[in-house]
Amino acid sequence: MRGPVRGFERWRAGWYHPPVAMGHTGRFFPTMSDSEQNLRGPAPKSTVVIALDAIDKPKGNPALVVMAGWEIGRQVPIPGKRQVIGRAPGCDVVIPSNSVSREHAQLEVVDEGGKPVVYVSDLGSSNGTQVNGTPVVKAKLAANDKVRMGEVIFRFIDNDGDEHRYHEEVHRRIHMHQLTGLMTRDSFKERLGILLAGSRVGETHCLAMTDLDGLKPVNDTYGHEAGSAVITSMGQMFRQTMRGDDFGGVYGGDECMVCLPHTNLNEGMRVVECLRAGIEQHRFFHGDHLFRLTMSIGIACWPQHGREVDVLLKAADEALYRAKRAGRNQVAIAADTPI
Repeated sequence: MRGPVRGFERWRAGWYHPPVAMGHTGRFFPTMSDSEQNLRGPAPKSTVVIALDAIDKPKGNPALVVMAGWEIGRQVPIPGKRQVIGRAPGCDVVIPSNSVSREHAQLEVVDEGGKPVVYVSDLGSSNGTQVNGTPVVKAKLAANDKVRMGEVIFRFIDNDGDEHRYHEEVHRRIHMHQLTGLMTRDSFKERLGILLAGSRVGETHCLAMTDLDGLKPVNDTYGHEAGSAVITSMGQMFRQTMRGDDFGGVYGGDECMVCLPHTNLNEGMRVVECLRAGIEQHRFFHGDHLFRLTMSIGIACWPQHGREVDVLLKAADEALYRAKRAGRNQVAIAADTPI
């Protein structure tokens, strides 16, 4: 005699309808206990209707999302206060693009009938502010409006939390190195290029190149998984050491780049020395294994050691290898370059 008919066979026969349970997202998932796998006779047919509009969506604050001209996917949150966007370091949102004026535009949230409404106003910028292709002095923003400031194009999103998370993920996947949380090499160089192109006479920026001392023996002895764990911890230390406007990127392997905008050489030395000392004192763990590593660093200053991105990177990289040749675990300054 044939044994119990399993759920899949009953489904193929057209007369088994598994019960459903609702998950936290409002979607329904089939469930089946062991006892329900035994044949109990035909189950009554039923229909479950889900009212999608009744499912609460997570909320987020209004924001401008970069579509072109800057870091694609980057969000500019719009809090409930006046916010100035421009190229100048003192702006609430600093866009390092030469096409953006020093104080280009402002965003503000206004209460209209108990509902917060976002306005964008041009601040007399050189290249103007546009909403959906039309130059504006002041305009109220609606969901999906396109806002242009110079060569930077944004899309306005309201308070849809799902969309906020989507753009965060897009930005992370395009621009961020997965192990360290620092920028990818291409994204770093692009951002550095925009910063240098928008700089004025008298400004200075520092660029450091870093390399871990002794990572290869870790990889050779304990495997690349251990080396990856070390690089992940290193990235966390970079992010904790960097100041508000600083940004870092991965050049390749464990070799990294750090830009210190609007920083002179003496201050830059202080920041990267803190980073070097932190790595030296840190204990790296992977499983039951403990690693002690050090870091060599080369630092260059714009425009003293070069005006172009590649020239500045080369100067910092040469200083890095001088630090390694001198015994490692130290900071070396780039050789002067005629300006």
